[in-house]
Amino acid sequence: MSSPQSSKTPYEIIEQQKEDYLKEEVNEPSPDWPPDVQEAYIIVRNQLFDMNLDVKTVIEQCKTCSGSGTQSRFRHFVGYGIKEFIINHRLAIAKRLLHNEDLSITKIALSIGYNTPSGFSTTFKRRVGTAPSTVREKTN
Repeated sequence: MSSPQSSKTPYEIIEQQKEDYLKEEVNEPSPDWPPDVQEAYIIVRNQLFDMNLDVKTVIEQCKTCSGSGTQSRFRHFVGYGIKEFIINHRLAIAKRLLHNEDLSITKIALSIGYNTPSGFSTTFKRRVGTAPSTVREKTN
């Protein structure tokens, strides 16, 4: 008998994993944070897996943001800068997705916001210390 997960398409599996990840790991912004940090955080959380998301995009979309001042406050209140927040969470969901052999590394990379699989693999290896394929081999 196949599991409910195995009857889903790779796209459905990825989307469900991303939704679950956001619910479990990316909390609501604290009401104690300044308004610009709250707004920037919400923009990042809502667009975390979009390929075009970067610090410049966040600042441009944020009505209460002030560029470097917001970035500094974001780092102070969230614990790391906007760019780090994006990278850290993308790599964390990637680690989860790598457990599923039905999902290619290319599909994972593109679905979590990387423009190319090589860009994803380079960032993953630099940050995690090993290639995505090695992580996959160790988990399966």
